[in-house]
Amino acid sequence: MIPVTAVTFLVATLAISGFPLLSGFFSKDEILASLYSGGHTFFWAAGLFTAVLTAFYMTRLYVLTFEGAARMDYKTKSRVHESPAVMTVPLVVLAVLSVIGGLLGVPEFIGESVGFHYTGLIEKFLSSSVVVHHGAEYASSHHFGHWTLVGFSVLAAFAGILGGVLVYYRGREKTAIVSGQAADAVHRGSFNKWYVDEIYEAVFVSPFNYISGLSSDFDRSVIDRSLDGLSDFVRNISRRLSALQSGLLRYYAAAMVGGVVVIIVLLFIYGSAAS
Repeated sequence: MIPVTAVTFLVATLAISGFPLLSGFFSKDEILASLYSGGHTFFWAAGLFTAVLTAFYMTRLYVLTFEGAARMDYKTKSRVHESPAVMTVPLVVLAVLSVIGGLLGVPEFIGESVGFHYTGLIEKFLSSSVVVHHGAEYASSHHFGHWTLVGFSVLAAFAGILGGVLVYYRGREKTAIVSGQAADAVHRGSFNKWYVDEIYEAVFVSPFNYISGLSSDFDRSVIDRSLDGLSDFVRNISRRLSALQSGLLRYYAAAMVGGVVVIIVLLFIYGSAAS
């Protein structure tokens, strides 16, 4: 129905999956090799697993889109047609580059093995402006050598591609391998986003709301009932003392005279007692 789009999409799928000798194969291999050579074994293993998943979901995308019976009504199917040249020509160019573009990044150890002398062209081009770490430089203490790591990379690509073909080639209703409770569990987990929202709710939101509730209870039972009483006492005292501030000078003068008299009387009393 749309052969140019289908073929170019297949090439892109294989390239992204890391199929040997396509462009994605060399880039993926260099990334994984750099992780391993840097001593980041955990991240290398995580990257290898991610490569399997990438090949799997890209194969799924291609198979469900271009292979098997169409899952659309006749009216929709009748309107599907090949894109014009303004779209297909760029797709063909990109597909060709996906096939031959990897030759710009062939590692030296692979090039030396097959007699290909134009290796690491991208690294050489960028060496004057950036620091390029060669993924093929491994310490002697590492367990895996050059070709062993390449083998892992190839196995990851083929495992993902093979899994995608076996699971989805017969269509959603006739899955070849994944079936039964395992498939249902995976589907439920994916549909519910692996319960990330529920986990976040249980770990962060609910405890925060609980602590906020305790703080609110403390505020009502302690602050409002206890300290508010103190504030009422201070307010009453200040109200009574404010009555003394009448603004009349004769009252202030009388208060001063009274205070002086009280002080003189106290001094006289203490002086008599002391003598």
